[in-house]
Amino acid sequence: PEYWEAFQVGDFFLGISTVLAVLAIAMMVFVLMQKSDSDGMSAISGKTDTFYNKNKGATLQGKIRVLTIIDAVLILVLCLLFLVSIKIYNPYLNLG
Repeated sequence: PEYWEAFQVGDFFLGISTVLAVLAIAMMVFVLMQKSDSDGMSAISGKTDTFYNKNKGATLQGKIRVLTIIDAVLILVLCLLFLVSIKIYNPYLNLG
């Protein structure tokens, strides 16, 4: 029974690590797909109030931005879950 429990814990950590790796790769892809948000010199003149800027969320760039935020939140939650599960399965580990 003890071997089986250790096997299940190892699978749990392997699963979380795999999901974190996939999410990290997805984060890199999403960030590289985004266009720069800086308006350059046009921001000084105040000419940034365009139809595109008002409807930025409905475009592909807006959707990629939302996916990036969702991905970042999932990575944060899984990292916290990973940290808590390590502390639960190894209570002698001193994390500070």
